[in-house]
Amino acid sequence: MSENRELEDVEQLVACPGWGRFAEMVDQQWGGNGSRYRDAVTAAARIGSDADAVSQLRQVIAAQREIQNVMAFVGNRIKLLKPQPVTVGGLSRRGGL
Repeated sequence: MSENRELEDVEQLVACPGWGRFAEMVDQQWGGNGSRYRDAVTAAARIGSDADAVSQLRQVIAAQREIQNVMAFVGNRIKLLKPQPVTVGGLSRRGGL
């Protein structure tokens, strides 16, 4: 897949109303104040032993972080694929630092 076609595809995905609804749902459930995230943290905190609770909390946090990484992929991919403007000002005769 060419970079231009991939960029176009990903930009169309983000422009789709369905993507906006999906991203909103993910944030409502797994964002920093998401309902499923809060429920999972609360359930982990209720575990009897502290060691087990901490282990469960770590798993919940890791899952939430990975969900956020997946959601950020699209925006990050667009930034990577978009041509970056070339800056000319501020260069010495030897080039940039």
